[in-house]
Amino acid sequence: MKAKLKALIKLILKRLKVLKEERKESLALKRFQLSVKSNLQPDKGKVYLVGCGTMGNQIAQAVKALEGWTIPAVYDPRPENAQKIQNKWFPQTEIKESLEALLLAIPPKAILAIASTADSHVDIAQIALDQGIRKIFLEKPLGTSLSPAQELCERIRHSDALIFIDHVRRWVPSAEGVKRLIQSGAIGEIHSLHYNFGRAGMAMIGTHLFDFTRWLFDAEIISVKAYMDDVVRSNWRGSHFVDHSGRVELKLNNQILVTLDLSDCMPLQQDHFMIYGATGRLEVDQRNERIRLVANSGRVWEEHYAWHDMISVGLSTALIELNNRKPPRCTAEDGYKALEATIACLQSQRHQNAWIDLPLKGEIMKEVFPFA
Repeated sequence: MKAKLKALIKLILKRLKVLKEERKESLALKRFQLSVKSNLQPDKGKVYLVGCGTMGNQIAQAVKALEGWTIPAVYDPRPENAQKIQNKWFPQTEIKESLEALLLAIPPKAILAIASTADSHVDIAQIALDQGIRKIFLEKPLGTSLSPAQELCERIRHSDALIFIDHVRRWVPSAEGVKRLIQSGAIGEIHSLHYNFGRAGMAMIGTHLFDFTRWLFDAEIISVKAYMDDVVRSNWRGSHFVDHSGRVELKLNNQILVTLDLSDCMPLQQDHFMIYGATGRLEVDQRNERIRLVANSGRVWEEHYAWHDMISVGLSTALIELNNRKPPRCTAEDGYKALEATIACLQSQRHQNAWIDLPLKGEIMKEVFPFA
């Protein structure tokens, strides 16, 4: 027994050493490494961008980090948003007057990044596929209604097109490190996860966490129970967009229990999660960039947890993989399942916080929700 414990401690220390080494690498170095990867390609990446708001700018920043990559043209219904891409990131970018003009300008090997509001995601992706575009980077949530999203997934399944959904945690090195720690048995068999994010919408942030849960534990969400907040706060993207906050419980098909707290009563976003195992727990504070491994014996290991800069690194990595036609880490079907879990939360609220089994069926599939 002592030998096994010593071996486990040695493994944990080795894993934490890897995390410690990550801290020594600056963002500039990571970007340089990504540039080296991109230089291995005969063609520099070209990303055409629809939607130049917050996420459009994050995508532009990620493209800028890749040496030789460009954004030749953009389109946004608000020209002032498109102008920001020119002013801040790519002065040579052409601002197109319409979506149609942008899509017609995209050459066969280029990437289309769709960072518009959720109500147009599926429609733009379908039009792009009609135009012969075969590399699409699509923002989450996948859409605002399940049936059209399902039709898009089916079309992708029977085509040579690649769609990457921007659930970026799948590409973030520190999140990959947490998954490796779990798989190594560092805290034993996993029992549960509790995520305390703070006030946030289920479509805007909840979809990320639903996808993160599925990916982290290689599991499927089979049932959802939600307590949605009655408060409806104005959305800065427009008053017609509504995205409720609240608390959610999830049942996974591997028996792991998950709770997510995105309640309106917590205006400060904590961005903190804890994973409980048979021999210890992992505490990850993304806001303050710390990770702690606490053994049942009481012994504690703590390290830096690179996070804020890693979003840009994750996006850059995803774009490189899409440009090289690598299999998507997050498929359209993954995006669909995250959207489905979000809609199941609203269905649970309508039925007095009842457990809602997945997959969803019936009239709920056709309902359109006002997600941003």
